[in-house]
Amino acid sequence: MSPFQVVYGVEAQLPVIVELPALHLMKAIKDTSFNDALDKRIMYLHKLNEDRLEVVDKISTHQQKFKALFDKKARFRDFQVGDTVLLWDKRHEPHGSHGKFDSLWLGPFKIRHFA
Repeated sequence: MSPFQVVYGVEAQLPVIVELPALHLMKAIKDTSFNDALDKRIMYLHKLNEDRLEVVDKISTHQQKFKALFDKKARFRDFQVGDTVLLWDKRHEPHGSHGKFDSLWLGPFKIRHFA
C-alpha cells in the first residue's frame, strides 16, 4: 500500500487516466443504483479504516525492530573522575527549539567528583 493510498484511499492516477475515463467505469456508474453506491461507499470506508490500522501496526512493528537494532549497538558509558565530557544545553530541551547552527552542548568540562 502506497503512502498516497493510505492518505487518500485510492491509488494515484496519471493525468491521462483522469482525462480519459475508462468505458467500464462509465458503465459501472450508469448501472449502479443509489443504495448500491451507498453500500459500496460504506464498505470502502470500512476497508480504508482497516487498511490504515494495518499500516499503523506495521509502522509500530518496524519501529520496535529498529529500536532493538539500535539498542543492540548502543553502549553504556561509565564515566570516571577526570574524564572530559559535554553537557546538554537545557535551553534546547523542547525538541526542535534551536536554530540550525546553534551549539547544543556546553563544555567541555572535566569531571571532578560525583554527587
